[in-house]
Amino acid sequence: MTEFDDAADLLKALADPTRLRLVRALLEAPSYVEALATGLGVAAPTVSHHLKKLEDAGLVERRREQYYTMVHVLPGLLDRRLRDLVEAAGDDRSAEDRRLEAYRQRILGTFFRDGHLVKLPAQRKKRLVVLEAFAADFAPDRDYAEDEVNAVIVQRCADYCTVRRELVDAGLMTRPRPGTGPQRYRLAAAVDVAPLPVPGPRKDTDMPLDRDARKHRVELYKQAVRQAGIYGIRNLRSGRLLLGSALNLHGPLNRHRAQLGFGSHPCPALQADWNELGPEAFSFEVFDTVDPELQGPERDAALKALEQEWIANLQPFGDRCYNTSGDIRRRAF
Repeated sequence: MTEFDDAADLLKALADPTRLRLVRALLEAPSYVEALATGLGVAAPTVSHHLKKLEDAGLVERRREQYYTMVHVLPGLLDRRLRDLVEAAGDDRSAEDRRLEAYRQRILGTFFRDGHLVKLPAQRKKRLVVLEAFAADFAPDRDYAEDEVNAVIVQRCADYCTVRRELVDAGLMTRPRPGTGPQRYRLAAAVDVAPLPVPGPRKDTDMPLDRDARKHRVELYKQAVRQAGIYGIRNLRSGRLLLGSALNLHGPLNRHRAQLGFGSHPCPALQADWNELGPEAFSFEVFDTVDPELQGPERDAALKALEQEWIANLQPFGDRCYNTSGDIRRRAF
Protein backbone atom coordinates (compact mmCIF):
# COMPACT_ATOMS: atom_id res chain seq x y z
CA MET A 1 0.00 0.00 0.00
CA THR A 2 1.39 3.43 -0.95
CA GLU A 3 1.63 6.55 1.19
CA PHE A 4 -1.20 8.00 -0.88
CA ASP A 5 -3.44 5.04 0.01
CA ASP A 6 -2.56 5.44 3.72
CA ALA A 7 -3.51 9.12 3.62
CA ALA A 8 -6.78 8.35 1.86
CA ASP A 9 -7.68 5.68 4.43
CA LEU A 10 -6.92 8.05 7.30
CA LEU A 11 -9.10 10.83 5.92
CA LYS A 12 -11.88 8.34 5.14
CA ALA A 13 -11.78 6.99 8.70
CA LEU A 14 -12.17 10.50 10.15
CA ALA A 15 -14.96 11.49 7.74
CA ASP A 16 -17.71 10.74 10.27
CA PRO A 17 -18.94 12.88 13.21
CA THR A 18 -19.23 9.92 15.61
CA ARG A 19 -15.68 8.75 14.88
CA LEU A 20 -14.35 12.28 15.39
CA ARG A 21 -16.07 12.42 18.80
CA LEU A 22 -14.58 9.03 19.71
CA VAL A 23 -11.07 10.20 18.79
CA ARG A 24 -11.53 13.39 20.83
CA ALA A 25 -12.67 11.37 23.86
CA LEU A 26 -9.77 8.93 23.55
CA LEU A 27 -7.25 11.75 23.24
CA GLU A 28 -8.30 12.83 26.74
CA ALA A 29 -7.84 9.34 28.16
CA PRO A 30 -8.01 5.67 27.10
CA SER A 31 -11.41 4.11 27.66
CA TYR A 32 -13.55 1.03 26.93
CA VAL A 33 -16.63 0.49 24.76
CA GLU A 34 -19.34 0.74 27.41
CA ALA A 35 -17.91 3.93 28.93
CA LEU A 36 -17.53 5.52 25.48
CA ALA A 37 -21.13 4.58 24.61
CA THR A 38 -22.43 6.17 27.81
CA GLY A 39 -20.38 9.32 27.34
CA LEU A 40 -21.41 9.81 23.72
CA GLY A 41 -25.02 8.75 24.19
CA VAL A 42 -24.91 6.02 21.52
CA ALA A 43 -25.34 2.25 21.64
CA ALA A 44 -22.36 0.05 22.45
CA PRO A 45 -22.56 -1.87 19.10
CA THR A 46 -22.37 1.48 17.30
CA VAL A 47 -19.23 2.39 19.21
CA SER A 48 -17.70 -1.01 18.38
CA HIS A 49 -18.48 -0.52 14.70
CA HIS A 50 -16.79 2.89 14.54
CA LEU A 51 -13.82 1.75 16.61
CA LYS A 52 -13.25 -1.03 14.08
CA LYS A 53 -13.00 1.60 11.31
CA LEU A 54 -10.51 3.64 13.34
CA GLU A 55 -8.53 0.51 14.15
CA ASP A 56 -8.33 -0.52 10.49
CA ALA A 57 -6.95 2.94 9.64
CA GLY A 58 -4.24 2.54 12.29
CA LEU A 59 -5.58 5.29 14.53
CA VAL A 60 -6.41 3.25 17.65
CA GLU A 61 -5.56 -0.07 19.22
CA ARG A 62 -7.16 -2.24 21.91
CA ARG A 63 -5.27 -3.58 24.92
CA ARG A 64 -6.44 -5.99 27.58
CA GLU A 65 -6.05 -4.34 31.02
CA GLN A 66 -7.35 -6.32 34.01
CA TYR A 67 -11.08 -6.76 33.46
CA TYR A 68 -11.49 -4.36 30.50
CA THR A 69 -10.34 -4.06 26.91
CA MET A 70 -9.07 -0.51 26.79
CA VAL A 71 -8.90 1.54 23.58
CA HIS A 72 -5.86 3.79 23.08
CA VAL A 73 -5.05 6.35 20.40
CA LEU A 74 -1.84 5.38 18.63
CA PRO A 75 0.80 8.10 18.79
CA GLY A 76 2.14 9.85 15.72
CA LEU A 77 -0.52 9.41 13.05
CA LEU A 78 -2.73 12.25 14.24
CA ASP A 79 0.29 14.55 14.44
CA ARG A 80 0.46 14.73 10.62
CA ARG A 81 -0.71 18.02 9.18
CA LEU A 82 -3.45 18.17 6.56
CA ARG A 83 -0.91 19.60 4.09
CA ASP A 84 1.28 16.51 4.58
CA LEU A 85 -1.65 14.23 3.86
CA VAL A 86 -2.64 16.10 0.72
CA GLU A 87 0.91 16.28 -0.61
CA ALA A 88 1.18 12.52 -0.28
CA ALA A 89 -1.30 12.29 -3.13
CA GLY A 90 1.33 13.67 -5.47
CA ASP A 91 3.72 10.84 -4.70
CA ASP A 92 1.65 8.22 -6.51
CA ARG A 93 -0.71 8.14 -9.47
CA SER A 94 -4.27 7.37 -8.57
CA ALA A 95 -5.97 4.22 -9.78
CA GLU A 96 -8.14 6.37 -12.03
CA ASP A 97 -5.08 7.87 -13.69
CA ARG A 98 -3.70 4.40 -14.32
CA ARG A 99 -7.00 3.26 -15.85
CA LEU A 100 -7.08 6.29 -18.13
CA GLU A 101 -3.53 5.68 -19.32
CA ALA A 102 -4.29 2.01 -20.01
CA TYR A 103 -7.39 3.06 -21.97
CA ARG A 104 -5.32 5.56 -23.97
CA GLN A 105 -2.71 2.93 -24.83
CA ARG A 106 -5.43 0.52 -26.03
CA ILE A 107 -6.85 3.20 -28.33
CA LEU A 108 -3.44 4.08 -29.77
CA GLY A 109 -2.65 0.41 -30.29
CA THR A 110 -5.90 -0.06 -32.19
CA PHE A 111 -5.72 2.96 -34.49
CA PHE A 112 -1.96 3.20 -35.14
CA ARG A 113 0.34 0.68 -36.80
CA ASP A 114 4.10 1.32 -36.64
CA GLY A 115 3.37 4.96 -35.88
CA HIS A 116 1.01 5.38 -38.87
CA LEU A 117 -2.71 6.12 -38.50
CA VAL A 118 -4.96 3.30 -39.68
CA LYS A 119 -8.15 5.38 -39.46
CA LEU A 120 -9.76 8.03 -37.31
CA PRO A 121 -12.13 6.62 -34.69
CA ALA A 122 -15.80 7.44 -35.10
CA GLN A 123 -16.36 7.78 -31.35
CA ARG A 124 -15.56 11.30 -30.19
CA LYS A 125 -13.74 10.22 -26.99
CA LYS A 126 -11.46 7.84 -28.89
CA ARG A 127 -10.88 10.36 -31.66
CA LEU A 128 -9.64 12.91 -29.14
CA VAL A 129 -7.03 10.41 -27.89
CA VAL A 130 -5.79 9.94 -31.47
CA LEU A 131 -5.74 13.69 -32.15
CA GLU A 132 -3.78 14.33 -28.95
CA ALA A 133 -1.16 11.90 -30.28
CA PHE A 134 -0.87 14.04 -33.44
CA ALA A 135 -0.72 17.23 -31.36
CA ALA A 136 2.17 15.78 -29.34
CA ASP A 137 4.29 15.88 -32.52
CA PHE A 138 4.19 19.70 -32.50
CA ALA A 139 6.38 21.93 -30.38
CA PRO A 140 4.54 24.30 -28.00
CA ASP A 141 4.97 28.07 -28.08
CA ARG A 142 5.77 28.38 -31.78
CA ASP A 143 3.83 29.14 -34.95
CA TYR A 144 3.61 26.80 -37.93
CA ALA A 145 2.84 27.66 -41.53
CA GLU A 146 0.22 25.44 -43.13
CA ASP A 147 2.77 23.52 -45.19
CA GLU A 148 4.79 22.88 -41.99
CA VAL A 149 1.69 21.48 -40.27
CA ASN A 150 1.06 19.25 -43.29
CA ALA A 151 4.65 18.01 -43.26
CA VAL A 152 4.36 16.95 -39.60
CA ILE A 153 1.00 15.22 -40.05
CA VAL A 154 1.87 13.40 -43.27
CA GLN A 155 4.54 11.42 -41.43
CA ARG A 156 1.70 9.51 -39.77
CA CYS A 157 -1.25 10.03 -42.13
CA ALA A 158 -1.49 10.80 -45.85
CA ASP A 159 -4.81 12.67 -45.41
CA TYR A 160 -3.23 15.66 -43.68
CA CYS A 161 -6.15 17.95 -44.62
CA THR A 162 -8.65 15.96 -42.54
CA VAL A 163 -6.33 15.60 -39.55
CA ARG A 164 -5.38 19.31 -39.66
CA ARG A 165 -9.04 20.32 -39.69
CA GLU A 166 -9.86 17.88 -36.87
CA LEU A 167 -7.06 19.31 -34.71
CA VAL A 168 -8.53 22.79 -35.10
CA ASP A 169 -12.12 21.63 -34.57
CA ALA A 170 -11.11 19.78 -31.38
CA GLY A 171 -9.51 22.94 -30.00
CA LEU A 172 -6.02 21.40 -29.94
CA MET A 173 -4.67 23.89 -32.50
CA THR A 174 -5.56 27.48 -33.33
CA ARG A 175 -5.43 29.42 -36.57
CA PRO A 176 -6.60 32.89 -37.65
CA ARG A 177 -9.97 33.25 -39.27
CA PRO A 178 -9.76 33.41 -43.09
CA GLY A 179 -8.98 36.93 -44.26
CA THR A 180 -7.59 38.13 -40.92
CA GLY A 181 -3.93 37.39 -41.60
CA PRO A 182 -1.47 34.72 -42.67
CA GLN A 183 -2.53 31.16 -41.88
CA ARG A 184 -0.28 30.39 -38.91
CA TYR A 185 -1.07 27.42 -36.71
CA ARG A 186 -0.15 26.95 -33.04
CA LEU A 187 -0.92 24.45 -30.31
CA ALA A 188 -3.77 25.80 -28.19
CA ALA A 189 -2.04 24.43 -25.07
CA ALA A 190 0.77 22.06 -24.21
CA VAL A 191 -0.34 18.45 -24.70
CA ASP A 192 0.44 16.39 -21.61
CA VAL A 193 0.96 13.07 -23.42
CA ALA A 194 4.12 11.37 -24.59
CA PRO A 195 4.66 11.44 -28.38
CA LEU A 196 4.27 8.18 -30.26
CA PRO A 197 7.42 6.44 -31.48
CA VAL A 198 8.94 7.74 -34.71
CA PRO A 199 6.88 6.28 -37.59
CA GLY A 200 8.35 3.19 -39.20
CA PRO A 201 8.97 2.99 -42.94
CA ARG A 202 5.92 2.83 -45.16
CA LYS A 203 5.42 0.23 -47.83
CA ASP A 204 7.00 1.12 -51.16
CA THR A 205 3.61 2.00 -52.60
CA ASP A 206 3.03 4.44 -49.75
CA MET A 207 6.41 6.13 -49.76
CA PRO A 208 6.24 9.90 -50.31
CA LEU A 209 7.02 10.84 -53.90
CA ASP A 210 9.85 13.17 -54.78
CA ARG A 211 9.12 16.43 -56.59
CA ASP A 212 9.59 15.09 -60.13
CA ALA A 213 7.42 12.04 -59.45
CA ARG A 214 4.63 14.18 -58.02
CA LYS A 215 4.81 16.52 -61.02
CA HIS A 216 4.59 13.54 -63.37
CA ARG A 217 1.51 12.18 -61.63
CA VAL A 218 -0.17 15.59 -61.71
CA GLU A 219 0.39 15.82 -65.46
CA LEU A 220 -1.04 12.34 -65.99
CA TYR A 221 -4.08 13.26 -63.93
CA LYS A 222 -4.63 16.45 -65.95
CA GLN A 223 -4.41 14.51 -69.19
CA ALA A 224 -6.85 11.83 -68.04
CA VAL A 225 -10.39 12.01 -69.38
CA ARG A 226 -12.78 13.16 -66.66
CA GLN A 227 -15.74 10.84 -66.81
CA ALA A 228 -19.13 12.28 -65.86
CA GLY A 229 -21.87 9.95 -64.66
CA ILE A 230 -23.98 8.39 -61.92
CA TYR A 231 -22.48 6.49 -59.01
CA GLY A 232 -23.71 4.76 -55.89
CA ILE A 233 -22.53 3.44 -52.52
CA ARG A 234 -24.47 0.28 -51.73
CA ASN A 235 -24.93 -1.42 -48.38
CA LEU A 236 -24.59 -5.09 -49.38
CA ARG A 237 -26.32 -6.29 -46.19
CA SER A 238 -29.47 -4.16 -46.35
CA GLY A 239 -29.41 -3.02 -49.99
CA ARG A 240 -29.64 0.59 -48.88
CA LEU A 241 -28.13 2.98 -51.42
CA LEU A 242 -26.56 6.41 -51.62
CA LEU A 243 -27.08 7.74 -55.16
CA GLY A 244 -24.82 10.47 -56.50
CA SER A 245 -23.88 12.34 -59.67
CA ALA A 246 -20.60 13.98 -60.63
CA LEU A 247 -18.83 15.65 -63.55
CA ASN A 248 -15.73 13.68 -62.53
CA LEU A 249 -16.57 10.29 -60.98
CA HIS A 250 -13.05 9.79 -59.65
CA GLY A 251 -13.32 12.67 -57.15
CA PRO A 252 -16.49 11.94 -55.14
CA LEU A 253 -15.96 8.18 -54.97
CA ASN A 254 -12.51 8.68 -53.46
CA ARG A 255 -13.82 11.41 -51.16
CA HIS A 256 -16.68 9.26 -49.85
CA ARG A 257 -14.33 6.35 -49.23
CA ALA A 258 -11.82 8.53 -47.36
CA GLN A 259 -14.49 10.24 -45.23
CA LEU A 260 -16.02 6.91 -44.24
CA GLY A 261 -12.63 5.47 -43.40
CA PHE A 262 -11.81 8.42 -41.16
CA GLY A 263 -15.26 8.45 -39.56
CA SER A 264 -16.04 11.96 -40.82
CA HIS A 265 -18.70 11.33 -43.45
CA PRO A 266 -21.45 14.00 -43.34
CA CYS A 267 -24.23 11.40 -43.77
CA PRO A 268 -24.76 10.08 -40.19
CA ALA A 269 -26.83 7.06 -41.24
CA LEU A 270 -24.24 5.88 -43.77
CA GLN A 271 -21.37 6.46 -41.34
CA ALA A 272 -23.17 4.55 -38.58
CA ASP A 273 -23.74 1.52 -40.85
CA TRP A 274 -20.11 1.66 -42.03
CA ASN A 275 -18.87 1.71 -38.43
CA GLU A 276 -21.09 -1.24 -37.49
CA LEU A 277 -20.65 -3.46 -40.56
CA GLY A 278 -17.18 -2.53 -41.82
CA PRO A 279 -15.88 -1.64 -45.33
CA GLU A 280 -16.44 -5.15 -46.70
CA ALA A 281 -20.21 -4.65 -46.39
CA PHE A 282 -20.25 -1.82 -48.98
CA SER A 283 -19.66 -1.51 -52.71
CA PHE A 284 -18.72 1.63 -54.65
CA GLU A 285 -20.31 1.42 -58.08
CA VAL A 286 -20.51 3.47 -61.29
CA PHE A 287 -24.04 3.01 -62.65
CA ASP A 288 -23.94 5.06 -65.83
CA THR A 289 -21.64 7.46 -67.68
CA VAL A 290 -21.90 10.31 -70.16
CA ASP A 291 -20.37 9.95 -73.62
CA PRO A 292 -16.74 11.12 -73.09
CA GLU A 293 -16.86 12.94 -76.45
CA LEU A 294 -19.37 15.40 -75.04
CA GLN A 295 -17.93 18.53 -73.41
CA GLY A 296 -19.20 21.77 -71.90
CA PRO A 297 -22.96 22.45 -72.01
CA GLU A 298 -23.67 19.25 -73.97
CA ARG A 299 -22.00 17.13 -71.32
CA ASP A 300 -23.89 18.96 -68.54
CA ALA A 301 -27.22 18.47 -70.30
CA ALA A 302 -26.52 14.77 -70.84
CA LEU A 303 -25.61 14.31 -67.16
CA LYS A 304 -28.78 16.13 -66.08
CA ALA A 305 -30.84 13.76 -68.23
CA LEU A 306 -29.11 10.75 -66.64
CA GLU A 307 -29.82 12.15 -63.16
CA GLN A 308 -33.52 12.48 -63.88
CA GLU A 309 -33.65 8.98 -65.35
CA TRP A 310 -31.94 7.32 -62.37
CA ILE A 311 -33.94 9.29 -59.82
CA ALA A 312 -37.17 8.27 -61.57
CA ASN A 313 -36.12 4.62 -61.66
CA LEU A 314 -34.72 4.27 -58.13
CA GLN A 315 -36.73 6.87 -56.18
CA PRO A 316 -33.72 7.31 -53.85
CA PHE A 317 -35.60 8.44 -50.76
CA GLY A 318 -37.03 6.84 -47.63
CA ASP A 319 -35.72 3.70 -45.94
CA ARG A 320 -34.29 2.21 -49.14
CA CYS A 321 -31.77 5.00 -49.64
CA TYR A 322 -29.45 7.25 -47.67
CA ASN A 323 -30.42 10.27 -49.80
CA THR A 324 -32.48 13.03 -48.24
CA SER A 325 -32.20 15.52 -51.12
CA GLY A 326 -33.24 15.41 -54.74
CA ASP A 327 -30.10 17.23 -55.82
CA ILE A 328 -27.88 14.17 -56.07
CA ARG A 329 -25.02 16.06 -57.72
CA ARG A 330 -24.34 18.73 -55.10
CA ARG A 331 -25.93 17.07 -52.08
CA ALA A 332 -26.38 13.34 -52.22
CA PHE A 333 -27.78 13.09 -48.68
